[in-house]
Amino acid sequence: MQHKIIPNDDNILVQLVAGDEKIGSIIVPEKARDNHRDAVLAKVLAVGPGRATESGAFIKVTVSVGELVLIPRVNGYKIEAAGEKMQQRIMRCTEVLAKLEESRIITADTKVIA
Repeated sequence: MQHKIIPNDDNILVQLVAGDEKIGSIIVPEKARDNHRDAVLAKVLAVGPGRATESGAFIKVTVSVGELVLIPRVNGYKIEAAGEKMQQRIMRCTEVLAKLEESRIITADTKVIA
């Protein structure tokens, strides 16, 4: 039986993004990368509703399902199901270092329309 993970409070569920990394036209295999990096890329799979402060104010979660985020390599709780290690973690939303947005690469040939 499969279960759906629904985070509580300001917790989020993320899936680590693995595989080969492309830098320009060079593909760097995962095993060849520096293993001492402090941050890893993850995709947000589920978010909690947020949390209430002691004064009663409600703080919403600042990330949404489907967003790509940078997280510390060692934070969060790793998830293991039926002895199978998954590349998923539950962590506090406040542990997210940054969100990644799609952006265009601006070159000398790019025309800017004001």
